[in-house]
Amino acid sequence: MPTFFRQAAESRFNGSPAYLNSVIQSYQKDRLSGLIQVKTGPAQETVLLFENGTLIRAYRVEAQTCAPVSAEQIGAGWQEREAPMRTMTLPEIALWTVWLALECYPPASQETRQGRQLADYLAACQATKSNFVLHLTSEESDGLLPLWEGEPLRSDSCFSTLNGFTSSLPFHRLLEENSTVPWEVAVYAITPQSAIYPRLVLRASTGAWIREMFRQYQELVGMRMLANLVYNVNVSSQSQQWNIRLQNNSLVDHHIFLKTETCLLAYQAILQTIARQIEGMIGGRLAQRLVTAAFAELQENQRQPLQENDLTPARLFA
Repeated sequence: MPTFFRQAAESRFNGSPAYLNSVIQSYQKDRLSGLIQVKTGPAQETVLLFENGTLIRAYRVEAQTCAPVSAEQIGAGWQEREAPMRTMTLPEIALWTVWLALECYPPASQETRQGRQLADYLAACQATKSNFVLHLTSEESDGLLPLWEGEPLRSDSCFSTLNGFTSSLPFHRLLEENSTVPWEVAVYAITPQSAIYPRLVLRASTGAWIREMFRQYQELVGMRMLANLVYNVNVSSQSQQWNIRLQNNSLVDHHIFLKTETCLLAYQAILQTIARQIEGMIGGRLAQRLVTAAFAELQENQRQPLQENDLTPARLFA
């Protein structure tokens, strides 16, 4: 069973279900984001994920299964009076990647590679256009790196070190140092059967459309006006308390939507805000032409998920 971010600050202790309930109340009271792991049996754990004090997901994890459980089931099935517990607070990006890994549990494969081999391993994943969450562990670092169609999602990567959390990928440094340090590599496959898969497809397609809209808009009005548009959209997203923002003219989404339908409403609101901002600057007719042209530039496999979810130029200007 996985242990994430081993170098991060944590607390370990033994406790009863009643004590666990008091820890949960502390997370809620202090509005903490993070996880609680409880070893409820020799081959069973309960993992709780909190975001700003809200319990967003609880899982029962065994060697080959990981199933969501309700809040009422959290204290059920304990085999001992007291169980070992591990608690840690996490930044939003770390929480997001742990959620992805648990949604894709169990690992499809596990192996050990030398540090100098990691860059070549990542290149092989890129060549096969794999959809994975890689869990990479060594004495110096423990991290999660999602890959989508083989490309590392750098805005989603998160590694713990003795100096704290970082999104930096260690591969190039390890290659330059010709490192022989062993790294454990656990591969969580993101398959079409994964519950998270439709969400990630929608995120990738929405992000591609936004990037193309911004590219065409910048060509028309310049970098300064694009920066103003991005700022206004981010302010609007913050007011909705989503962990979604535009960064480097791309969509960065770390919000844990448990339903694709809720995510769809958020993306629709963001796209409509972008369309309104563009319309306010260059006029309705030209804005519709730009948004439609950006949509047409997408690849078919990018347009299709948007069309299936009624995220189209016509919808944005309805």
